[in-house]
Amino acid sequence: SEGLPASVFRTDDWADVVDESGMKLQDISDKRRELAVEIKALREKRDTADRKSEEYRETVERMQKKFEEFRELTAELEALRK
Repeated sequence: SEGLPASVFRTDDWADVVDESGMKLQDISDKRRELAVEIKALREKRDTADRKSEEYRETVERMQKKFEEFRELTAELEALRK
């Protein structure tokens, strides 16, 4: 990419076109979307399980872990936006 002008049509080095922070923001946003889909599926599974069952307890624990990951990504995203 050295000596050539930056262009959106060149894909060999996106860093010439899109800055690193923009790419990182997109990556974090994509991970948050994936987590949101996983959390939604876990919520549906939790809502159909018997509240006294082992499956319910395990699903709630997995949801809590996913929520924590989501919160961490959200904090990281907000820090990058500043």
